[in-house]
Amino acid sequence: MRARQTGGGSAINGILALLSASIFVVTAVEAGLAAEIQNPGLLKPERIRIFNASTSLSAEELADIEARLECRFSAEVEVLESPRLRMSQANPTAQRAYSRTRRQYRAGLVLDDLVGRLENADSTVTFQFVLVDADLFDGPYNFLFGMSDLSKFIGVYSTYRLLPSPGPIKRSDPIQSRGLLVERLVKLLSKNTAKMAGLTRSKQCIMRWPNSVGDLDRIPNYFCESDAAALKAAEILIACEAPIALDADRGAPLQMTSGAAFHR
Repeated sequence: MRARQTGGGSAINGILALLSASIFVVTAVEAGLAAEIQNPGLLKPERIRIFNASTSLSAEELADIEARLECRFSAEVEVLESPRLRMSQANPTAQRAYSRTRRQYRAGLVLDDLVGRLENADSTVTFQFVLVDADLFDGPYNFLFGMSDLSKFIGVYSTYRLLPSPGPIKRSDPIQSRGLLVERLVKLLSKNTAKMAGLTRSKQCIMRWPNSVGDLDRIPNYFCESDAAALKAAEILIACEAPIALDADRGAPLQMTSGAAFHR
């Protein structure tokens, strides 16, 4: 069975969220243990390749994403326009993955098709992400921001739930809109780059699970100190920003007000 990682989303049954909040609240002790337990043998990618099959991203937004990931990771970052991968009516995979009752696309089916089409045949370690417009779901979740096959280093992520409209920042405001959409995608791509590298246990800072766009916006766009140290030791992270240390008493970033973080 391949290792699958969903990329945030909302569960159908609210009881799941209540159980998560009541049983799996991260305590200061747990946060301390998380800092002690590091994933050995992290895999350093040589290349991070992003296929843009979304019509929602401008050339400026794609350039911003590329520049910010290049600033953060040692791997070469490459962004490619990929209209052939779009979830259009002409795409047989889109037809199979589409649920008429939900008007959404099954992320697992989309990902399986992408793995078959994009699996890297050469010897380079390449992490690949496909950006699509389709509204994704799978399993018990109302929606997913994305899903990755960690063993094949391939993920699919959707812009559908990340667009600022109809919130307070409209797509008609190009400066604020571009910044917010880019910020959200950079968080998701950074987190899942770290997971593909093998950092799968952390729930700190950028590695936290977002249940909604609001959650995603509240998650800080940086790796906490222990995760940053592990990624830097593996020569994966070069980080323009400084790593954030955790408050030993609260398990929260020293620069930020503490909030509850939950395991999925």
